[in-house]
Formats: sequence, structure tokens, C-alpha cells
Amino acid sequence: MKKIILALLVFGFTFSSSAQDQEKPYVAPKHFLGVHAGFTTGRGLSYRYWPSKFGGEITAAPRFKKGGQYSISTGLSLLYKLKETKRYTAYAYVGNSLLATKAKSESYNPITQISTYKIKETTIYNASLGLGYKINFWDNLDFNVQLGYGFYEITTDFNTNITSEISMYYHF
Repeated sequence: MKKIILALLVFGFTFSSSAQDQEKPYVAPKHFLGVHAGFTTGRGLSYRYWPSKFGGEITAAPRFKKGGQYSISTGLSLLYKLKETKRYTAYAYVGNSLLATKAKSESYNPITQISTYKIKETTIYNASLGLGYKINFWDNLDFNVQLGYGFYEITTDFNTNITSEISMYYHF
């Protein structure tokens, strides 16, 4: 009788612990912080907020030099989840970016030994739409690749081409 009770206890503990070991349902993270590099979605430090099917991303990288020179890249994107599992997410995106620069160039004439300086300011607006793929390769780290169709220099010298974006995020 003692053996039967002992066997039932071991059997009961085995099933109760295996029930606890089952995976919990996947809860997608909402906040992402990382680095992003894109032709049409900006480059620099990036923050994503993705609470449901729809999410958003903001990216920025200001760079200042002496003499008032600068290069500022900003981006804002809208994201839409198409399919999500614990290991990957497929999504669609609409992105746009603004790149503003102010640069000084020098040209030197060796015959007259005179240097001339030019200051050039440019503002470039780009936009795109496409598909993205997010791979969660660690518990809190994911890698993103986006491919789409881009619209470049919309306000100055409009042209179109294939575009690609890449990013790495820590999510919490």
C-alpha cells in the first residue's frame, strides 16, 4: 500500500511540475530602443512603440561640427503587424525621413594661392513603403530588415528606387 501511495505522489508531482513548465502564451513587447539605418526611414538612435497591430518608430541622429556645420537625420515610420510569433514578426511599413546638412567646402587655386570657401545647405525629404521582418534571436534583442520602394528627394530632384533598411533593437 505504501508503494502505491508513493507511486501516486511521484506521479502527481511529475504532472504538476510538467504543467508548470509549459510555455506561457507569448506577450509581445511594446517598447523598443536601438539603432536604425535606412535610406528612407532615417538613421541613428531609434525608439519604437508597438502596442498592438499598429506601431510607430522615430529615429534621429544629429551631428554638429565646428564652424556651424551640421548633418541631421530624422525619421518617422508607421508599422503594421502582418504575422507574429515568439521568434519573428512580419510587418508592413510606411516611412519618411528628413536629412538636413550645412557643409563648408574649400577650393584652393595653386597658381594664385587663394582659397575660396562655399557654404552649402541642403534639405532632402524621402519616403517609402514596404515589408519588414523582425527576428528575435535573444530574449530581449531583435534584428530587423526592411525592403521596399522608396521615393527620394521628393522636394528637389524627385526619383524612385528600391530601398532597404536595417536595425537592431532591445525590447522591454
